[in-house]
Amino acid sequence: MREHLQDVVDLAVRQKPSASDNEIIRCLNYYVEFDDFLDLEPELASTAGTASVFGPDHALRLRRWLSRHAPSRLR
Repeated sequence: MREHLQDVVDLAVRQKPSASDNEIIRCLNYYVEFDDFLDLEPELASTAGTASVFGPDHALRLRRWLSRHAPSRLR
């Protein structure tokens, strides 16, 4: 699953290089619930009704993990 989460983060950053922590968390939650990637384009990025698996406290841990394992993703 770790590789899948990395893929979700990679795709989010490729789609939107300025993606915020909250947008990345939205993408992770969407993937966990639907086993699919969330498109960050505004007209397609609706997540109404999705359950939150990752919360705000995960943003800091995500940043720390990325800084150790994929520092190039944190531009």
